[in-house]
Amino acid sequence: MSDTSKLEKERANRIGMRMEDIDIAVTDIYEKLVDREFDTVPDKVKTIISDLKMLLKSMEDDDF
Repeated sequence: MSDTSKLEKERANRIGMRMEDIDIAVTDIYEKLVDREFDTVPDKVKTIISDLKMLLKSMEDDDF
């Protein structure tokens, strides 16, 4: 495997892991809201917002 292919595969893995983490967090928020368990939701929402801001920064810096 060429160095470029290896780097692209690692990049795709990093993107996939980030998206999976966000998906899990959003699902957890959904379940908490449906169950009216609001106590941890604000912190989880703030975490997702922070993660998405980092994602935007990575895109802007082309550091993905």
